[in-house]
Amino acid sequence: FRRATFDSIGGHAGVQNALLEDIQFSKIFAQKDRGLRLNCLLADGMLHCEMYRTYEAFQRGWKRILTEAASRKPTKLSASARRLLVTGVVLPVLSEIAFWVALAELLLFGPSPTVVTLVVASALGAFAFVIAMGLVYRQQHQPIWRILLVPWGAWVVAGLLRRAARDLTRGTQTQWGGRSYSRQVQS
Repeated sequence: FRRATFDSIGGHAGVQNALLEDIQFSKIFAQKDRGLRLNCLLADGMLHCEMYRTYEAFQRGWKRILTEAASRKPTKLSASARRLLVTGVVLPVLSEIAFWVALAELLLFGPSPTVVTLVVASALGAFAFVIAMGLVYRQQHQPIWRILLVPWGAWVVAGLLRRAARDLTRGTQTQWGGRSYSRQVQS
């Protein structure tokens, strides 16, 4: 944003109490009465960011980010965790298992309409998943082999979502930037 726009909202003082000042800036800029345009642009390799040096810092930081991105709604965090488990863990793993079991059945006992259908359907499911994730990984300039880590990553992030919901429900304070934040559950 331009300096005049930044100054018009009070600069950093206008977002000093926000846990995610970048999101708070975009929420302010998106208000219709301000007449500002909001865009999201890809940096495409122009920047490098190392956010966390330890796994504990990673968890603390991402629980903070996920909680604020979910507008401090534990139900939204829990629902996101469930969706992520289904789409990132259960469906890809079941598709793989179904493929190998059906293929073994086909090779050991010969073709049957059910087995052939299961081999084709599970292969197509796995193929669609790999293509979709491959497009994302390619855009992010990541090695394609890392698609194999998606179920593990989805499991970890779903756990962070569940713990963020629990912390919010219990009133656990967030420690960030040398400060403690008490966050209220939003309904």
